[in-house]
Amino acid sequence: MNIIKKIYAKTYKSICFLISFSTSRYLRLKTKPLKDNEMISGSFLILVPHADDEWVGCSRLLEEKSNNITLCYMDMSGGDTKEIHTCRYLELSKMAKMKNANLIHLEGNTEIKVGQLKNVIENHRTDYICVPACYDWHQEHLEVIKMLRKVLLNSKCSSELKILMYQVSVPMPKNMITNGISMNKREQKGKWLLFREIYKTQDFFPVERFMHNEFVNGGFMDSYSAEVYGCMSYKQWISFIERRVINERQRKEIEKCFKKLIKICKVVKKIEEKNGKENYEVNIN
Repeated sequence: MNIIKKIYAKTYKSICFLISFSTSRYLRLKTKPLKDNEMISGSFLILVPHADDEWVGCSRLLEEKSNNITLCYMDMSGGDTKEIHTCRYLELSKMAKMKNANLIHLEGNTEIKVGQLKNVIENHRTDYICVPACYDWHQEHLEVIKMLRKVLLNSKCSSELKILMYQVSVPMPKNMITNGISMNKREQKGKWLLFREIYKTQDFFPVERFMHNEFVNGGFMDSYSAEVYGCMSYKQWISFIERRVINERQRKEIEKCFKKLIKICKVVKKIEEKNGKENYEVNIN
């Protein structure tokens, strides 16, 4: 019986891989290069809901040695046990040290973290604040977005401050993508090998699915694969997010299908068409 279960599990995994692989190739054919893609560089404050989000969505920023990176760990529970949660923080600390990034750890309840984040933003002048994109299934990613918006509404920020939305597990709608950073096949492979090396607590992580999504994103950059972002001024982002706060029904709809590339792209597009009725000018200038 155990042998049969193992054969079934292996067969199921292979079928899922083939479906994900083939759909990524189909979607890539429908993806056109961005017309304008200005280089993103400077100082970055990356909000990290869970240890590993920073590497999944912003590895190219961390790899660029000329960038000044500060990782702001939001210490969301992630459903981890206390032991796993501690291990994940140690893994994040190792990644930060390896990539010469500063690491700030916020602790406490939501209200306390909002106050801490306000101090961080006002006392650490930065060119960009990086935050997960607004269409996501994970409630704690959405909570971090709400915290950032609350802070920005009540902080004294430079008019030059920009928000950089990064992609974690849910593809961003095409109209929200303004910038990207290319990866060739070797660079992408290296990214995920390092992920496996550092984040050993995440040995269940579906790396292949994320790689297929990055392959689709490569179409925006006319490269093998890419990490993509949505960039705008912080004032634009505040208004942008206000009209794109998803309700629980929409969140569950995303959660139900985020592992299926074609389906999730359709669902996110539909939600964006409904929520993003007002057409914002979104660019890096």
